[in-house]
Formats: sequence, C-alpha cells, structure tokens
Amino acid sequence: MSATIMKRLIFAILAASIAQSAPLAADQATSTSALVPSAAVGMRLIFRDEFDAPLDPTKWYFGPKPDGGQWGGAHFVGRDEPQFSDVYRVHDGVLRIRAHHDLNYRDPENWGWKEPGPKNPMPNDQAWKPGRTWYSGQLSLAFPDGHATAAVRKGYFEVRAKLPSTPGAWSAPLWLLNVPSIKEQKSSVEIDIEAYGAFPTHWNPSIHNWGPGGDPHAFLTGDLTVGDITTDYHTYGIQITETEVVWYFDDKEVFRRPLYRAADPTLGKFFAIVDLAISYDWPVHIPPSGYIDLLIDRISVYSAD
Repeated sequence: MSATIMKRLIFAILAASIAQSAPLAADQATSTSALVPSAAVGMRLIFRDEFDAPLDPTKWYFGPKPDGGQWGGAHFVGRDEPQFSDVYRVHDGVLRIRAHHDLNYRDPENWGWKEPGPKNPMPNDQAWKPGRTWYSGQLSLAFPDGHATAAVRKGYFEVRAKLPSTPGAWSAPLWLLNVPSIKEQKSSVEIDIEAYGAFPTHWNPSIHNWGPGGDPHAFLTGDLTVGDITTDYHTYGIQITETEVVWYFDDKEVFRRPLYRAADPTLGKFFAIVDLAISYDWPVHIPPSGYIDLLIDRISVYSAD
C-alpha cells in the first residue's frame, strides 16, 4: 500500500469530504477524534495539507518571508525563479524541500558568507566571501498583501517531518509569525521550532519579541534532547493559548513559556512557515550529492478562536 493511500485512510475519519489543503468549514471540523493531537482536541481544523497534490500557490507563498525578508546562508527561491522545481517537490504524499550547493550560483542578494577551513573552524575566523553558494526553500501560509490562508490567535499548529543530519543544515519544520508583522516588522512576535544538522539528537523551541516600536529584542529558548530526529518522521507542535506558548514533540508537551505581548490587542493572529536554511555558525558540510533535504509529510492548523 502506498504512503498516500495509507494517509488517506488514517485521516478519513477527520475530513473525508474536505478538499485537499483547503480551509475547512467550522461545522465540519470540530476535533473530537482520538486521532486528533491531544493539544487540539475540541479545536476546529481550519487547514491541512497532506501533500497528495501539487503545491497550491493560492495557499502557499514561496521564497522570502511575506514581509520580503531573506535570511540565513541560502537564498530562498521564489515561485518565479528558475530553480523552483529543483527546490520544491511533492511526491508520494511528501513535500521535499531541497537545499542546493552550487559554486556558480549567482546569489540575488549577493550576501557574504564565511568559508570554513581546517585551521579556522569557527565563523569569526573564516575568510569572508561575497555571494552565497546555496539556495533553498521556504513556504508561508500568508502573503505580502497581509492576507493569510490560515491564521489563529489561539490554536495549535502541527507538522510531521523528517529532518536532515548534515552539519550546516538549519531546519525550521515549523515556525510562526503574527500577521501584523507582514506590514510592520517591529511588531513581530516569532515562535520557532528549529534544529541543526550538526546536533541530530536536539531541537530548539524559542519565542522572540522583535517589537513593538523598536523595543530591544527579547527571547526565550530551550535545548531539548529527544533522540535522533533525522532517522525517521516525528511530529512537532506549537500551541498558543491566551497567555502561553506550549511546544509538543510526538504529541507530548516538552516546553512551555509565556507569550510575549499576550495582552496587546494589536498582536493579531499567527501563521505558519516551513523552511530549510543553511547556517554558517559552524562549518557547513557539502554532501557528495550537493544537496540536503527536509521532508514534510503533513501540516495542520487548528483554531481555538
């Protein structure tokens, strides 16, 4: 039985009549089944993509963050760039995001990077070179005009993913931004799940306050040891309550912190982002293949609003 058929059978109880990756009607999606993540019981399923069909550009925004920002050691490829089909691929019910290394690649931003060497293993000791030689992918459930496919102030986000183990890989299988930050970056609250290929038994939950009004950056973070997360698929979840953020791993709570600006009426709702970046915080290993893969099996958004 193919992976696609198996997933359709598993989730048929939840949404048999709902179109793939479409927002769900409130009267169809109240989550009571035992198959629903424990953090989402009683919430409404408002979005799910199981990647059984081609990526829908009316649901997903590709490339930079919706505010236009690029970051990290790889350029994030947009929908109209020639490398798009090399980076984003859906096959047999899985989204593959592939980071490519190419010494001849022309970095659109021409950002600098630091070349590792045997005597200079750390970034501050590396030789500065212009132009990144990696390109990769990032997808958002919101768009530059400020509209979001699925966004919640209170709810639960979950992704099932298999992360890469290559040193230098900087995976964010799930992270969140508040919708108002698309138009005003200094209003941003960021909630992360990220992992580094150099440390395959760890992942990091964190929350950042980048504003408002230019206030100093504040953040809270953790370092979780959970066993090797690069050899198989695992689920990663983020629950936002009225006042807190709770992180989940394989449907178990693993970390909890206060939500920045919880009482601020301008905080707005949160939307999901998925990406595979490159980090030059340590030497980056270039595989013989020249690429690194992040695999996403599904992503779901539940609302408690």
